[in-house]
Amino acid sequence: MGIRCWEIRSLVLVLLGALGHSHGRLVFNVETFGAQGDGLTDSTEVAPGALLIAWTVGCDQRQPVVLLVPNGTFLIKPMTFHGPCRANISLRSVRFEDCRHIKVTGVTIADSPHFHLQFHRCNHVIALSLQIMAPSTSPRTDGIHVQQTRNVHILNTTIGTGDDCVSVGHGSANVTISGLMCGPGHGISIGSLGKRDTRATVQNVLVDGATLTGTENGLRIKTWQGGHGWARNIAFRNIKMINVSNPIVIDQHYCDSPRPCANKTSAVKVSEVTFVGIQGTSRTDVAVRLACSKYVPCEHILLNDVSLRPFEEGGAVSSYCHNARGEANGEVKPPSCLS
Repeated sequence: MGIRCWEIRSLVLVLLGALGHSHGRLVFNVETFGAQGDGLTDSTEVAPGALLIAWTVGCDQRQPVVLLVPNGTFLIKPMTFHGPCRANISLRSVRFEDCRHIKVTGVTIADSPHFHLQFHRCNHVIALSLQIMAPSTSPRTDGIHVQQTRNVHILNTTIGTGDDCVSVGHGSANVTISGLMCGPGHGISIGSLGKRDTRATVQNVLVDGATLTGTENGLRIKTWQGGHGWARNIAFRNIKMINVSNPIVIDQHYCDSPRPCANKTSAVKVSEVTFVGIQGTSRTDVAVRLACSKYVPCEHILLNDVSLRPFEEGGAVSSYCHNARGEANGEVKPPSCLS
């Protein structure tokens, strides 16, 4: 289910993707109220305001409610969905496209078959106090994905899925993440960037205050060989990790293809990346892995006050660097291998 917006000045939107009819819940299908997901019809003008009517009626119930928005693209103009609600309303898989001034707050998004919450070509986004949940074994179920979107604030949110808790993709800038509880999942990712030799840019990302528990990765930047562009001015601060595999990763040789990826000389440039106040435990031996391109090395990488210990008593952790340039300040454990 996608939501395509015109220029929006104030929008607080809460919707539910297709869940089906189950568990004794009342189901309110927005199409019953006149909305059309054809990508052409303005659903704020139908019936009138089909989405708003469905929300209002559902919100007034005393039993759990499903607000059903079937697959499709629903066009809307400014509208506000607000509570408090008598009903317990859950959400599933929402995508905002070409939207401005969006605030999504205080909702639960669960068990999406794909990404749970996406912002594509948007500007001025606030995602606040969300609960996003899916089984740890569910593939490609990123919690929040940001693509070609600017001026984003993700605040005080809990995410546990089978993929990245938060992923920041190409064309995104000025992204702030704070107060994030992440796990299970694949951690916080910049990328992947530069797939199929494409140009990709990400800049001005700040993650300040997060706890990652039992995740497959911690803080990761991943780019494909053959791409071009940049990932720069990225800061990870005040992060606590508990039993995290691969706590700190920069990987300029990323490849999720079933076949080996060919070696290429171009790469997305990774620079001005800081890791400050990172503490916790690593489930793997290599707690810091900076695997950068021979032809486009990582530069201006900073490790400052990093303390990562083995999760199992008696274990040991180490750092790995390849074509990674930068410096370490303060206490850094495992010892830095930056050149």
